[in-house]
Amino acid sequence: MILKRRLAGGTFILLLSICTLVTPLAEQPVQSRKTVNSAAALRSLERAIGLLSQSRWEQASFEARLGSTYDPMLADFPYIESLSLASSGAPRADILERVEYALSDNFFWRSYDRREAVRLCAMLYAQTCRYTDALALVDTLKNDSCADADYIRLFSLYGLGRLDEARNLVEQSLDRWPFDSRFAKAFLQSESVQKPDRKTVVLAEKILAHLYIWEEQDREILLSAVPFEPVPTARERLIRMYRNMENLDVEISSISRVTAAVLALEYGLISEAQAVDEVLSVKHEGIPREQLFRLIPLVVGSDIRKVLLKSIESFDGILVHDANGDGIFDSRIRYRMGRPVFAEFDDNQNGYPDLSVTAELGDPTIITIPDEDTEVTYDTYPAVRQVRKENRVYTLRPKTLFWAPVAWERETATGVFYYLKRAPGTDPLTQSMLIAASLYYSEPIEGVANGVRRCVLENSSLVLSEERINGLAYSRTTYQAGKPVLTLRDSDEDGYFETRIEYHSDGRIASIAIDRNANRKTEYVELYSADGTITKKWDSDEDGIFEIEWEISPEGTEESRWIHPVTGISVATVMENGRPRSVTYGSATKPVLEDPYVGIFWIGRIPPNSRAVAEKILNLLNRKPTTVVCPMMEIDLMHFAAVRTGGFVFVEHLDGK
Repeated sequence: MILKRRLAGGTFILLLSICTLVTPLAEQPVQSRKTVNSAAALRSLERAIGLLSQSRWEQASFEARLGSTYDPMLADFPYIESLSLASSGAPRADILERVEYALSDNFFWRSYDRREAVRLCAMLYAQTCRYTDALALVDTLKNDSCADADYIRLFSLYGLGRLDEARNLVEQSLDRWPFDSRFAKAFLQSESVQKPDRKTVVLAEKILAHLYIWEEQDREILLSAVPFEPVPTARERLIRMYRNMENLDVEISSISRVTAAVLALEYGLISEAQAVDEVLSVKHEGIPREQLFRLIPLVVGSDIRKVLLKSIESFDGILVHDANGDGIFDSRIRYRMGRPVFAEFDDNQNGYPDLSVTAELGDPTIITIPDEDTEVTYDTYPAVRQVRKENRVYTLRPKTLFWAPVAWERETATGVFYYLKRAPGTDPLTQSMLIAASLYYSEPIEGVANGVRRCVLENSSLVLSEERINGLAYSRTTYQAGKPVLTLRDSDEDGYFETRIEYHSDGRIASIAIDRNANRKTEYVELYSADGTITKKWDSDEDGIFEIEWEISPEGTEESRWIHPVTGISVATVMENGRPRSVTYGSATKPVLEDPYVGIFWIGRIPPNSRAVAEKILNLLNRKPTTVVCPMMEIDLMHFAAVRTGGFVFVEHLDGK
């Protein structure tokens, strides 16, 4: 759920959608560029601007996106999207993505002023707590003397805690921009939590003397001024003026209504019952936490206090909070039966929660960190039971990891009502931290549908991993000191582990043995020597004797060996440049001749009508399901021995020896 909050500087963004047009489109010079369709882009731009001026935000964004397909280098289109998003109350992260894109290098502007886009981007940086970035960006506009730029600087200076610079800027701006209420309001809101000095007192007096100038522009400034007004009757007048706005049909936010009610009770302008009713009436929209806690000690009448305390103990509503006092709410807690059940914390104020908490009557059960794609599940807070981080799910040993990014804070006036807040200094959940505390973790097998790998841990080291596909065991690997020792694999998913893989001490594969028909006799073996030699062996008749071997040395020298089906003598091939050239029978050597028509090699000699014979031999070999065979054949009353190994087919004509 996206946090809903007041948009500080909202007027600033709304005015941009109207004031940033430079001149009518027809008066703009047409820049000479190659575009996909410049005429269509221009028509889309005209329509998008028209829709924007009619407050049809969604349609304006759609037209701007369409225009970008005609001219992707025209900055006006993503800028219009950003204005539409800002005006419709979209999350700041979404607005910022579009305006940053509009400010990309090599983009050109047609109807809007790039400087206005820079100011909008800088304001969003400031509102999302990127104060240094905001100052740096707005300072790129040389000789830019305008109220918007100064307000961005003021907002950022207060955010950085550079109070002396901020106060100096307020002093200058009150004279430079006397009809802009934003500077006075920013001062009043930010200084209300600061210890006053002589300069702040002087500035406050100046602002109080000029409130009449700004009260029509921003009525909330009347409430912000109350703590600075030293005269009680003047304070009461400010509160009454604000509360009377309802009779003037002036729209009042629920947040401001709560603040006004608490101030009115504090200065005796309304009854306790009325104040309680007004504050609790907006509980489903969101009551500012500090205002609720200010209200509690002000209600002293026994009957109404009982009503208030009962309402708090069974509170069913929402509390919001502005931690840094910039006018933007960064946390939102939903209550049921007087206990938090869900909370969101948007620390960087970009409109998307950085941390969400699901609770059962106050006790956090699940904490989600969207930016890190992490979800933490608890046994009893803060003891973690399970963590999903990206695609991996860690199941932890009981009470081995305690992680508490939020803390309880009890409201002191009642002693029974409490809220959740971010706990400072919480270490991030790292992979090493999770592995050290986990019994096992599970993760999907990359590229395998419905494949899951489960890894069992002991003292942070792997001891066993198991892969399952559609719930059926596919492979199982045991480890020693974190290195694989043995893998059993069911490649054909028939329920039998036909493949056995053993490893060297450094974790490299040492051997692979395959028993496809589950008769406990190995038909195929691969051996990986420590020096890099690879040997492959085949026992097609499962008599325990490997009829065919293929070997490659670390230098790339290949050799194939097989048992001659007639003589029983070992036969070895001699390779040159990766191609077979001869074979040896003990001490005898025979040449190997490549068939001119078909892809086989003849040992010793090529028989008559070799093309037809070779095709029939390949036909017979291809009927075998295995890639390595060594059969005897009779073709056209001639006898042949054929071997398929190492990617080659060798055939010897046995007649006429």
